[in-house]
Amino acid sequence: MSATASFFAAQTIGTTGRNADGSELLVTFRNSDGEQLTLTIPTRVAAESLIPVLAHLSATLKGGRTATATMKLVSDCNVTHADTADMVLIHLDDESFTLPPSDARKLAQLLMDRATLVEKRATARGA
Repeated sequence: MSATASFFAAQTIGTTGRNADGSELLVTFRNSDGEQLTLTIPTRVAAESLIPVLAHLSATLKGGRTATATMKLVSDCNVTHADTADMVLIHLDDESFTLPPSDARKLAQLLMDRATLVEKRATARGA
């Protein structure tokens, strides 16, 4: 397949790996004609963008839902409160959100419940 082709209908993933210095993820796809296409992605981009999207896709497919949103892996988070209003502030990377205390408590409980579920699932898989 030429580098100028605009469409490649991958059927399987042939191989995956990293380059010699570990800075790039290499994924080789195969189509139904046996042609191969190797995609090279900086490891940082794969970790921050690709892996969360694939994890979300996997979870939504197992749950019978359709994946429609792009996921972003949060690298920095913090929770504070507003000095001038009765609001809880949630900081995720470079974005901030405000919630009234009752909604912040609901969110906290939902996060705890989901974290527990994910940990149990990981333990059951032996991860």
